[in-house]
Amino acid sequence: MKRSLLMVGAIALLLAGLVLGAYLAAPARMTGAPDGSSADAPSWEVVDSLAELLDREVEERLAMADELAALRQRVAGLEAGRAPDAEVSGTDAQEPVARAAGGAREAEDPTPTEVSVRRQQIERFRAAGFPQAEAEYYQRLQEEHALARLYLRDQASREGWLRSDRFAEAMAELPGSRAALRTSMDDATYSRYLYATGQPNHIRVTSVIEGSPAETAGLVNGDVIVRYDGERLYSGRALREASRSGTAGQTVSLEIIRDGDRMQMFMPRGPLGVSISAGSGLLGEP
Repeated sequence: MKRSLLMVGAIALLLAGLVLGAYLAAPARMTGAPDGSSADAPSWEVVDSLAELLDREVEERLAMADELAALRQRVAGLEAGRAPDAEVSGTDAQEPVARAAGGAREAEDPTPTEVSVRRQQIERFRAAGFPQAEAEYYQRLQEEHALARLYLRDQASREGWLRSDRFAEAMAELPGSRAALRTSMDDATYSRYLYATGQPNHIRVTSVIEGSPAETAGLVNGDVIVRYDGERLYSGRALREASRSGTAGQTVSLEIIRDGDRMQMFMPRGPLGVSISAGSGLLGEP
């Protein structure tokens, strides 16, 4: 699953680089006009719009990767001769790896059966701080959500509204969707859930433009942006939307994590002037 997400991210970044490079290299925009006047400079509004389109494409590819992973899990279970609804004993459901006589751990299953995959996912939830019962609940919810997405995608494809606002809205309304979970969890719980499922849960600064509001405020490479104007953020799109809301130039707070320490700084609402990347990890949130 992590390998699929890395491949999706790499493809998306390569695509963004090609699109941006082609745009900036366009002769009509970069060379002088025939009459000697300077041509228009590259429109960063267009580049930003391309970034938004790329974000949407990445989100859809991530959803497809989740569906593919769920299908592979089921196929692996069938190939191993395990029934999809096979019951797991109370001991097996609570222990990721059964213990042999003498306390030694048995070797993990060589084939990723449905049972072993479920155990691994449950253990990821446990590692993120969820109690056993909640870990099992969220693991089941993930499977149910993956199946619901498959049926919804099939319906939308058959009826011709797969890439539409209607499809996006229907996906967001499915039980177990990120939108539904976000409204039912506090900030820290939702962050831990994203981490347990291998999804980004914070924004990392990768470069700061000289003279930008971010540099003036004190942002540096490696800072993790946690909140903007008091709102917990988990993606670059959310940061852009937050910076564009409200009144331009209004002073807003920015909460960051630097070398494990939480800090707060202030800047005018609007473009920050930074490059960012998505990250996933346990941030020690209260």
